[in-house]
Amino acid sequence: MSLVSHRGAAGLAHENSWKAISLAKKYNPIFIEVDVHRTSDGVFVMYHGDIKQTYNGNDRPETYDQLKKEIPSLLTLEELLTKDDQGVPFMFDIKCADSVYDLITFLRIHSLPKGSGFTTPHESSLDALKKAFPDSITLISQKYQAGPIRAIELARDRGFSGISLNKWWLGPLPYLMCKFYKKQIMVYTINHKLWMRFAQKLYPNIMLCTNYPDIYRSVYSQDDKRIYSKTNVKI
Repeated sequence: MSLVSHRGAAGLAHENSWKAISLAKKYNPIFIEVDVHRTSDGVFVMYHGDIKQTYNGNDRPETYDQLKKEIPSLLTLEELLTKDDQGVPFMFDIKCADSVYDLITFLRIHSLPKGSGFTTPHESSLDALKKAFPDSITLISQKYQAGPIRAIELARDRGFSGISLNKWWLGPLPYLMCKFYKKQIMVYTINHKLWMRFAQKLYPNIMLCTNYPDIYRSVYSQDDKRIYSKTNVKI
């Protein structure tokens, strides 16, 4: 089992903020998961938004200044890439699927951090990201109304690295299917020691996504040192 720190470290500081990201690095996750959205005036920001907006894949209705006023700690993607020292790769959760080609252009200009990956429920957007950054890990997010099986089928048929799965859908069948198809599983969001121990016992080869990397490290001092990449899939 391996640690993914969720929304920076959302349990330790405001989600997706630079402070949360900086704190996450102290716990040596294999990825720091962050959300990428775009404002109505075209600024890519580290922001989650609501579930309905995510499944629509549209840009935010607010301008950057409006959103910044609402969230003083709001971080732009440009600020993130400028500040980051490349110490820990990011798992970019893409909320603005309609803007994926602009995002690809932006990341090419500003350089995608080495070892980073992408997750989104929008398969066409993940296809585009996979093509643009072929060495990056790509995880198709399971949609709540669809369950995990469809996500596994998409990962298999489209050559994605694996799936991003809500913890309530984790079970023996999706776990064994991913093992059979050699697909990775990132499970979100597990925040309690009991859940962590339960997951490790029954599903030891998952990437566990948590708001509390400090709690995870109090249970597991280190990960299993596997390297996750498109070409090195172990489960």
